[in-house]
Amino acid sequence: MSMEERRKKILVDRKIQLRYMRTIIVLLVLFAVALGISNYVITGFVLRVSQLGQYAEARFYQVYNRIVYLIILEIVIFIILAAVISVFTSHRFAGPVSRIKEAMNAVKSGNFNYRIKIRKGDDLTDVVNEFNEMLDGLQEKNKPVSS
Repeated sequence: MSMEERRKKILVDRKIQLRYMRTIIVLLVLFAVALGISNYVITGFVLRVSQLGQYAEARFYQVYNRIVYLIILEIVIFIILAAVISVFTSHRFAGPVSRIKEAMNAVKSGNFNYRIKIRKGDDLTDVVNEFNEMLDGLQEKNKPVSS
């Protein structure tokens, strides 16, 4: 990847990317809550069903506390991973959206020569191509007529 293609800003379009991140994190939190509820229900079931002796019950709580600690650690790791992954995956569409906005401002200023360039693998390739074709048409229509 050349230096020109390398991402310089991680949050290209902060609003879009943060909304995308928030959605993923909310889903993960809901997953974590569901996991916690299921853990609570299963533990209650095990405690009611089994007639644990005093030693077995103490050992059970040791194991239970370790499992809860590991679940919390996993949840934190998953949330951090989700945030990082969502930033990089949202970059695929936030970058082109940002470039389209720049192109619109250039055209609004009268620059019909502006063209959008995106990296391979970015989303919105069709939209960018249509936009560039639209600019070609506008440029053609605005050419001065030679006598």
